[in-house]
Order: sequence, then C-alpha cells, then structure tokens
Amino acid sequence: LKPADSYNVTTLISGEIDVVMEGREPVRLTAGGSYYVAPNLPHYVVTHAPTVLVDCFTPRREDFLP
Repeated sequence: LKPADSYNVTTLISGEIDVVMEGREPVRLTAGGSYYVAPNLPHYVVTHAPTVLVDCFTPRREDFLP
C-alpha cells in the first residue's frame, strides 16, 4: 500500500483494474470508471488487462516530474 501527500482522482480510459484502499473492499473498475483517494490513504491498483488511465493530483506529485 502506498500513501501520498496529495489528493488523487483517476479516470479509467480503457482496461480493467481493481482499486485497493486500506480499510475497504477492493473495487473493480472498467472504462469510464473513476476513483478518488484522499491524502495519506494507502492504496494500490491491480491491472487485469492493458490499461490507460488519467491521474490528476493536487498538489502536483514532484516524484512524477522529469
């Protein structure tokens, strides 16, 4: 499980994933699905097919920048 200091909203463009957040049951998402993660909430995803998604973070994730 990976906590981050930022808010995270993700929309699945294609594929299939399970979203796993600490203290909650896993949720299966397909194209068009989305999820929100509060800061410091440990979470991860498991992919079940080739997947394209859009991640939005605030504040921005410096560790994702080149």
